[in-house]
Amino acid sequence: MEDIFWNRKEFDIIYNCTGINVDDIPFEKRSYPIPAIICIVLGCIYYPLYFPCVYSFWKNRAKNPCYILLIQLSIFDILFLWNPSFGYGIFSLYGVVYCSAPFFTYFVGCTALYLWAAECCADMILGINRCLEMAFPKIGKMLFHNNRVIFGLLFVIYMGFIGFYFAMRIFLLEWHIVVHLIR
Repeated sequence: MEDIFWNRKEFDIIYNCTGINVDDIPFEKRSYPIPAIICIVLGCIYYPLYFPCVYSFWKNRAKNPCYILLIQLSIFDILFLWNPSFGYGIFSLYGVVYCSAPFFTYFVGCTALYLWAAECCADMILGINRCLEMAFPKIGKMLFHNNRVIFGLLFVIYMGFIGFYFAMRIFLLEWHIVVHLIR
């Protein structure tokens, strides 16, 4: 995402759509109405199922800091569920490919990466919390109780932002590591 904001020329070179005409592939071959409708319908079914869970976590949030972490995870799940259900459904229904809406599809991908990175980090913080609460309750209480769980929540948001903002750099680094492992 940083290339869009600060280095537009490099972004245009890397994600170049010149010479590609989206209409060369007919709309009928680019759109997938049945999978799109299935995704949208499943999204409409799954969204309401999350709210009772979030409500039960909300009721118990004062009992244990893990419920606050679970609320954050549920919010990330609810936000991320938009991507495979409505996002993919709408893109498939209208035959949207990268070169037909480059900024929007790139932004949706970076947002998905933000939510994925934040959710993975939140899972890690929740796992650390639960292990410490079970094995070393004093340390768990020292690190997570009395609003200290906020530091974990902020760390999760920060890591998600790193995934969002430096999305391409992360993928290039991963590719670089894989190439050198193969050699």
